Amino acid sequence: METIPLYWLMNPLIIWSVLALQIACVVLLLGIVRVSPFSKLIPFVGRQAIPISFLVLFASVVGSLYYSEVAGFAACSLCWVQRVFIYPQVIIFGLARWYDRRDVFLYTSTLSFFGLSVALYNVFIQTFNTASAFCEPGSAASSCLEKYVEGLGYITIPVMSVTLLVFLLIVAWSKKVSNMSVFVA
Repeated sequence: METIPLYWLMNPLIIWSVLALQIACVVLLLGIVRVSPFSKLIPFVGRQAIPISFLVLFASVVGSLYYSEVAGFAACSLCWVQRVFIYPQVIIFGLARWYDRRDVFLYTSTLSFFGLSVALYNVFIQTFNTASAFCEPGSAASSCLEKYVEGLGYITIPVMSVTLLVFLLIVAWSKKVSNMSVFVA
């Protein structure tokens, strides 16, 4: 790991950012179910859902590209499928921000849901060291069981993907809930 450029900086930065995103998910969920004082965050997150989603997605894509292109960690088949559902959302949210569109969450939530399904499967097979029809250990392709990163004892690359996709779904939910009269101040 010492020969990977900036690994000493990027890996802890990514790991701690994922933990912060997980904490944000819990806080937002508490806000959505109207636990005080967290419920006061929901109107703000609802108003800023597009730029928040864009920034988190952009940082996630940069982190993903760092791991694959700079650190040289080969992405397995399931990781590539997750990228198919994540990467386009940066463009979608960027265009939504540029053109002031508020109706993107139907599309992005659908992408996040399907990506989350794949990511959860990836976490399952990696956690329980289970064989998968998609990623066979010892094949020419990278194995889904390979743990290039394991921060804080549980944060692997598939866990990072799950965290991002859950966060995006919760932000979309916050946007929906913030438009309800219960959260309007």
